[in-house]
Amino acid sequence: MKIVQVANHFLPCMGGVERVVQDISAGLESRGHKVNVVCLNRCAYSKGPLASAWDAEGIAVERIPFLDLHYYKIAPSVLLKIRNADIVHVHGIGFFSDFLLLTKPLHRRKVFISTHGGIFHTKDMGLLKWLYFNTVQRILLPFADRVIAVSRNDAKIFSKVCSRLEIVENGIDISRFYAGKKQRDTFLFVGRFAQNKRVEKLLAAFAMLKKDAEYRLIIAGTDWQGLLEGYREKAGKLGIAGHVDFALNPSADELRGLYSVSEFFVSASQYEGFGISLVEAMASGCICIVQENEGFAQIISDGKDGILADFGNPENAATAIMQVVGAGRIRKAELAKNAAIRSKEFSWNARIDALEKLYGG
Repeated sequence: MKIVQVANHFLPCMGGVERVVQDISAGLESRGHKVNVVCLNRCAYSKGPLASAWDAEGIAVERIPFLDLHYYKIAPSVLLKIRNADIVHVHGIGFFSDFLLLTKPLHRRKVFISTHGGIFHTKDMGLLKWLYFNTVQRILLPFADRVIAVSRNDAKIFSKVCSRLEIVENGIDISRFYAGKKQRDTFLFVGRFAQNKRVEKLLAAFAMLKKDAEYRLIIAGTDWQGLLEGYREKAGKLGIAGHVDFALNPSADELRGLYSVSEFFVSASQYEGFGISLVEAMASGCICIVQENEGFAQIISDGKDGILADFGNPENAATAIMQVVGAGRIRKAELAKNAAIRSKEFSWNARIDALEKLYGG
């Protein structure tokens, strides 16, 4: 099959959705399908355009110009890029999903939509989001050949507006991740610098730790919303700047290296459609202490293969962190081992099987 994966962003732009698109494309290519990726020609919050054509480890990438309305990226030339496709798989809700479903009578291609958390990552513009979801999406999503919920939480949300729904949870390429020599009391956060990730809550929790605690907090990701300087200022005001390092725009190899040496993984994220970085950390033998949101709670069994905490209350989160830090060697080893075992359940093989079945149905 000729398959076009459509997403707002792709490599070298880094994030959870981008990694999912990369892994799906590589998995399908390995099974003999012809896969192209079509995306916008700029990374979020970057100034310069990227090349219109690129090869990403054997995957052909075509980038198109767009009108940036901030929350809505208008790029009608996507129609020209799907003319030879058998399957069009759109990742995320927005212009691409709306436009390709609306024009389906014209292009006559099978269209699949992956949810990736929809539009509810933050509570900003809550009424407008509710109206858009319950009107526009209720009208358009039934025209999709399938709406693919990437988590059970997404399935619950999208079932309210669409019945043509299948759950195919995201996965990771387990073979890429490994546990190296762990650096004691090193904590890692990986994610976009965006409001819903609540990095400021993470900093507040670490500021509650004992002042003489010897720890290192690494905050790794892409500054999608121009929040980096605010994070630096916050760390300084809290008196923990000496404990906090920022790894901006890490490459895939650099990211795997950070996972491999970090003893702990932490996240205060308010909302996750599916916790890609959490599963990657588990596969790397990290002990995970994360916010108790629905996405994370579907991956972690509290106390068994990770710890769920309330970072909305910095003092409570700090207590949870210190309890794990102070746990004995056997208890820590048990948490890390169980996390690695659990991560194997998110291997891509079965998920690529499910996608092939849907595409061919």
